[in-house]
Amino acid sequence: MQLIDRFGQWLWRNHAARKTVIRPIFKRLSRRPAADYPFECEFFGLRYQGNLNNNIDFAVYFFGAFEKPVLFFLRDTLQKLVPDRSGIFVDIGANVGQHSLFMSQFSASVHAFEPYPPVREVFERRRARNQLENIEIYPVGLSDHKAVLPFYAPIGRNKGAGSFDKSSLAKGNVASDELQLERGDEHSALLGLSDLHLIKIDVEGFEKPALLGLSGVLTKHRPVLVFELTYNCSNSVESLDELRALFPPHYEFRVFKRRDAKGRLTRRQNARARFTGEYRTEPLVRLLASGQDDIIAIPAEKISALGL
Repeated sequence: MQLIDRFGQWLWRNHAARKTVIRPIFKRLSRRPAADYPFECEFFGLRYQGNLNNNIDFAVYFFGAFEKPVLFFLRDTLQKLVPDRSGIFVDIGANVGQHSLFMSQFSASVHAFEPYPPVREVFERRRARNQLENIEIYPVGLSDHKAVLPFYAPIGRNKGAGSFDKSSLAKGNVASDELQLERGDEHSALLGLSDLHLIKIDVEGFEKPALLGLSGVLTKHRPVLVFELTYNCSNSVESLDELRALFPPHYEFRVFKRRDAKGRLTRRQNARARFTGEYRTEPLVRLLASGQDDIIAIPAEKISALGL
């Protein structure tokens, strides 16, 4: 085992520039519990300190960003809605902060919610490293009521897989500390906003309680939302009608076009998009039986402004 670790460290020190050659090797090496391959790189005008033993950081180093098509959609959407960069972005389930860091370059202010200390502390260090004063980080999760609930923490490379959803235990998470949840409509940061243009939600199966707790915010501000919808878990949305009921009237729903007519991932297209950030969307016509999808919810009156 020590020989493997030493080989990985030697390779990292001597051949880090050959990304296309060593990426498959590091994908395997970084899965080891003791893997430690720190780096710092440029990230859309910012400095990004990471480690290849983290899924998000791995993607940032080798592809330029994690979920680059989603990032670019968020950027393009906010720029179309608010061209003068006075837009307000809310990041619910901010994790290690990649989405918030990126969007801070295109927003007047970013309000980020992350209850899990290990990833939130990484985010806070990155904010400090870049001296970003337009990002506020709140150490709570959002739900449909105020509570302190058990958090189910990830144990692998995907530090963003933690959840308040108990069914995530089946995916390998472990019971951790109890963490604070607030109702979105009652949180002081959201109550004090004069406007709110764009929300991203990634809460690993807890999106239904999060959306229910934002009903007043959605009615008042009618923002565009991009949220990861997790299927086949204890809090799953079971139908399109149930999804529509979580939103005020006259919202329309789209999905990133990543699957073929039979619901299978189009691997070649998705692999290319990791590098280019290209994206296509289409109307959401059905939910999947399992897995996850990024759903886009758009007020009908903003459809034309987005060119959709």
